[in-house]
Amino acid sequence: MSLEAAPKLRRVQSLDGDWKLWNTDPTPAGQEAAACGQAALDAIPATVPGDIHLDLMAAGRVADLFVGDNYKQALFAEEQDWWYERTFVPDTQLAGADRVELVFDGLDTFATVFLNGMAIGQSRNMWVPLRLDVTRLLRHGESNTLTVVLRSPRKSVEADMAAEHPEPINAFFSPPERVWCRKAQMSFGWDIAPRIVTCGIWRPVRLEGHFAGAIRDVWARTRLVEGGQAELALSVEADALAAGGEWSARFRAACGESVVEGQLPLVATCGRLAGLATVAVPSPRLWRTWDIGTPNLYDLTVELRADGNAVDEWQGRFGIKDIRLVLTEPDDGRNCFRFELNGRPTFMRGSNWIPVDALFARVTPERLEAVIDLAIDTGCNMLRVWGGGIYEHPAFYRLCDERGILVWHDFMYACGLYPQSEAFLSAARREAEWVVRSLRNHPCIALWAGDNECDCGYGWDGDVGRYVDNRLTRRVLSSVVAELDPDRPYLPSSPCNPSDKGDPNTADEGDVHIWSHSEHPRAPMYSQERSLFISEMGRICAANVESTKRFLPPESQWPHANPVWDQHLGTIPTSDFRRRDRMDEGIGAVFGFVPDTLEEYVEASQLMQAFCLSEWIQRARRRKWECGGILWWNLFDNWPQHADAIVDYYFEKKIAYAAVRDSSRLVMPTVALNEDGDGYEVWLLNDTDGAVEGVVALALRGVDGSSRTLLQTPGRAEANASTLAVTVPVEVLGRVDANHLYLVATLDTGQGGVIATPHILNGCASREVLRAVFGAQSAGRTPDPARAYAPGT
Repeated sequence: MSLEAAPKLRRVQSLDGDWKLWNTDPTPAGQEAAACGQAALDAIPATVPGDIHLDLMAAGRVADLFVGDNYKQALFAEEQDWWYERTFVPDTQLAGADRVELVFDGLDTFATVFLNGMAIGQSRNMWVPLRLDVTRLLRHGESNTLTVVLRSPRKSVEADMAAEHPEPINAFFSPPERVWCRKAQMSFGWDIAPRIVTCGIWRPVRLEGHFAGAIRDVWARTRLVEGGQAELALSVEADALAAGGEWSARFRAACGESVVEGQLPLVATCGRLAGLATVAVPSPRLWRTWDIGTPNLYDLTVELRADGNAVDEWQGRFGIKDIRLVLTEPDDGRNCFRFELNGRPTFMRGSNWIPVDALFARVTPERLEAVIDLAIDTGCNMLRVWGGGIYEHPAFYRLCDERGILVWHDFMYACGLYPQSEAFLSAARREAEWVVRSLRNHPCIALWAGDNECDCGYGWDGDVGRYVDNRLTRRVLSSVVAELDPDRPYLPSSPCNPSDKGDPNTADEGDVHIWSHSEHPRAPMYSQERSLFISEMGRICAANVESTKRFLPPESQWPHANPVWDQHLGTIPTSDFRRRDRMDEGIGAVFGFVPDTLEEYVEASQLMQAFCLSEWIQRARRRKWECGGILWWNLFDNWPQHADAIVDYYFEKKIAYAAVRDSSRLVMPTVALNEDGDGYEVWLLNDTDGAVEGVVALALRGVDGSSRTLLQTPGRAEANASTLAVTVPVEVLGRVDANHLYLVATLDTGQGGVIATPHILNGCASREVLRAVFGAQSAGRTPDPARAYAPGT
């Protein structure tokens, strides 16, 4: 088609909806075509986007996989090939397109695509979209048959695993095929996930018709300049699908009254049209996290123009911000780990994020929004997308942009020693390039991390120093970020020792993961830790009684020493985790015994979790800026289980929910016994940009409602700081019974609310005290102190 005749922008025909699905024994690689036309006599209805497990449940072939040990009914599925098929008639609007592309946003995972019986493409990656040119293959005006065969993951990587590899490869607690498969690592079984090896056309599929040209990539790169101004460097890449002509891109970006627009020429470079324009942004409106400002977003429209005619359009959003990771104090050279947002040191209060459903195709924007609401309510200004899960649904990043939540983003590698072959690394580079290009316009992205705990894995394998030879994270992923998103920090792993020397989980340099499910929350590993940034720290507990009765059959609910209960504590096949034993030990460490009924066990374990998280969050915040943040594990479950999440799969909140929320208030007092053990320190925590003054008090309260004030004094919470307000000698308390009494620190600002924080005394083993502490925090909270110090505009 000539440029003059180009009539319209791109046309899209969705192929989502009703398909049919059947399974076969594994087909030898390259021989799928012979089986493509076979009669699917036992086909069942399928939904796209979807997953074979959802379709099997809907058809009654297996029971609800999240109940009891029903997930075992579907273990056969990972050893089978699965066939999707549907017929369609192309929209008439596609007939005159210069190019028609068949686009799969996500195929999970080892897929071959057939159109009218002809193999037209393959995919070996769960996340990277597959885009196929079908311009000359479509039968316009008649029915077409689209077939997708998804091969058994283990069978698909058998040849890779059988080849000789000089470097160590280790999946540790998982089946060996896990580290070879570019799919969600948790689906092979994890301590927080079921073994459900997902499979399906799990994201949308469509036909795209392009006329004359197609926009392929838009990058809105911003930077702050002197005088409170900003610049936008807009790069556009496109394909010319018609010969000749003059190509350009017209753009307009607006956030309120701040508007920037212009046009840039596009020239052929390496077979693709490309252009770059750098323009000043008048009166820039910066993107900030919700707790310190407004997450301003610019609406951006880019038109691809051929000889002045619009032939394609791209719409998106971006934010103007500067994010830095400071690893060395500029004044004295000491190590630190601190984020600065728009030049402002910002303490990170947040959670680790895992998928909100282990059947990833079932996730909806509405479910994501409900969980993001919980993140805001519990005070999170950062979420860490954990490397054992997925690159999230697009709605997740949109919501974090809009709500003002920063995202620490792992690449999807976790707890393994991954292949180092050129073929694997080349595929990893293509994946990373797609990930970074697709997410770099989102202002929420704060940091890229190469993996989760793979540096540590080399130590698990016997040589802690060998992680420096990991070419995946130290050459491939680092170079992709440096090339495609150089303004954001990159770490090769989490935890990470930035000097690449010694233990990667050291408190001396980078971030740390601190884990024990059995130690007392004030054991030395917690009360004496001096880490610079805590990116994982959590404590398992039992799900609510009502939830437990939903996902466990009556005979498995109690006693808890049974295999079905254990499978909802993780589906790792090795015996070294023993999470139920660790939870029992943790309860015993706090209360001195383990309850013998379901109701008492649930309460004791949840009180223990609340004690742990409130203690650890407040300690990290008292150590601001020695510590740059804490990302506790975790906010929400991916299936019904007894685990670390403070909200379970059914949206039932645990006792720790209120404890975490109250420990994350922007302005609050907190109490700690000093290191010498001779005085109780009252600290004032303030994450806002204004100092707060008021009356600080410390009282001794009893579970019987009694109260004795120990001290009242004026106090000042300095802006964006942790301030020691006063120390009360332990002698002032007199003889106290820690099983009946606890401390409460208050800050009265005279602005309509008293901000109160309880403190459990050392030696307390009383559920009655913990009930009073954490029950009081979740009730009668008007006005809400966190909202009393809401961010400015």
